[in-house]
Amino acid sequence: MPSGPMPRSDLEVVSMPHGQFVQNCYLVGDPRSREAVIIDPGEEPAMFLAELDTRAWTLRAIWLTHAHIDHVMGVGAVHRATGVPIHLHPADRPLYDAATRQAEWYGMKLDPLPPPDVALEHGQSVSVGGYPFDIRHTPGHSPGSVSFVGH
Repeated sequence: MPSGPMPRSDLEVVSMPHGQFVQNCYLVGDPRSREAVIIDPGEEPAMFLAELDTRAWTLRAIWLTHAHIDHVMGVGAVHRATGVPIHLHPADRPLYDAATRQAEWYGMKLDPLPPPDVALEHGQSVSVGGYPFDIRHTPGHSPGSVSFVGH
């Protein structure tokens, strides 16, 4: 029998494909605490915020898997609406800081993004409600790509 707390099976993960890149934004919520995080808010932040409101979830953080434009376009709007901290691996900070330039490459306009608040590091743990996630640095797609591994 494994030691430690047993994993809970009631975590809710809402996949929200959207935008011209058809990127997935995820809302991850703990239905008991009503706390949630948003992962990779792309082009349609109003849709993500409306879904949070519909579910009566309180947003606690923005988690970024990496800083390509399709994954960060909505960070500014979500941050302005909620004030939650932005989590990003430091190796992707140059990409994040160049988001306005990335947008221009695709004929889009984007205001500069607010600076990240939390540096994600390999082996670090983050959580949403009662659910812990380990950070795995998984470079390749970008220098600072990370994966969130629930347990």
